[in-house]
Amino acid sequence: MSISANTKCGPPPVGMAVWLLDGGQLIDRIEWIIENGFEGVSFLQNAIDIDRHERRDAAAAISSAQLYVTYHGNVHHKLKESGGLDTDFTGRMMDDVIWWHEHTNGVSSCCSDPINLSKENGMTAFDFDLNKTHMDSMAGRLNKYGIRVGIENSFGGKNKFCTLKDMAHMKEMCSGYHIGMLLDAAHANIHVRNDGIEHEGNMAAYVGKLPLEVLEVHFSDNFGTQDEHKQLGYGNVNLHELFGALKSNGFAGKFTIEICVDILSGKYGSNIFDSRQTDKLLISRDKIRTAWSALK
Repeated sequence: MSISANTKCGPPPVGMAVWLLDGGQLIDRIEWIIENGFEGVSFLQNAIDIDRHERRDAAAAISSAQLYVTYHGNVHHKLKESGGLDTDFTGRMMDDVIWWHEHTNGVSSCCSDPINLSKENGMTAFDFDLNKTHMDSMAGRLNKYGIRVGIENSFGGKNKFCTLKDMAHMKEMCSGYHIGMLLDAAHANIHVRNDGIEHEGNMAAYVGKLPLEVLEVHFSDNFGTQDEHKQLGYGNVNLHELFGALKSNGFAGKFTIEICVDILSGKYGSNIFDSRQTDKLLISRDKIRTAWSALK
């Protein structure tokens, strides 16, 4: 596994998913991130619609604070009726990635949720060819800026993008460039505890053998059955096993907190003016730092 360098030495920087903060304008949310000691920000594709004045103020604050920037650009919800990529949308999304890259200290990576399509038997499954087309397109636009591209792991047995075998096959399909991945720790927890794949039954074995370079890790917690996006310490995501495997592989990527207020009730972003909502973000940030530092 080849390694991309961090912009600074020491433990991995911990950032915040901007799309899971509410309240005020974008600059207020960026300032909350800075004031609370986070080291990076991650944008979702809905950043495309942010007002140009808001984005310029936010970009200036990000640059001044030297925050890392990653981008989570999902396109699966914008497919054509035929199931193909909406190239107008994907083009706008990549334009937005490049804008943030040019107006901050740079975007290190842009990763995408896996694209699943309904098959003839009615089952929804990962589509290798369509995902390759999307990865090819992103690599063609973004790699020349030094922006790495990757795909996020899922869960759901053999039909979704979660097994080591599928990842190895995707790496081979995209061999013309250095594809990476966004490792969602909560998804991995469900996979290793619930999918029943041989030799992938715990976090250490699974993460230790990932065939794709991990560019970024998303953090939330669950009990291995459903994707609850709870604060760390709520469920049974094993940070010790996760970090041990990452460190053994020479991980040099970014850590991003992706915790919701209550995703099962449709409540996503934490209000930055309500400490009852944001405290869990700070607790999770500290748990990540403490767990990493505890590694020998």
